[in-house]
Amino acid sequence: MSNIYLHGIAGYYSDLLVYETRAAILRDAGFVRLRSAPDDEEKYWEVWALFGRWQAKGPLAGATDDAIERWCLKTGAGQVECRGTVWGLSPG
Repeated sequence: MSNIYLHGIAGYYSDLLVYETRAAILRDAGFVRLRSAPDDEEKYWEVWALFGRWQAKGPLAGATDDAIERWCLKTGAGQVECRGTVWGLSPG
């Protein structure tokens, strides 16, 4: 399975309720939030990640790769990015 990353989960909505609702849905499905330190204006960057099927739970538990990708697209959670195989670390 590819790693799946979601950016901008509230989309163009600035409503905190939209963000909190979508964040809860993602957490229930096994996604984890990775967040930067805040800048001088208290703004930060974040991404939600599902690193493999083994991490999926709740509505995604036991789902196929295609089903997980379709679920992500249906959540309306911003930009969906699916990454392919990582070949590994270089020596040294």
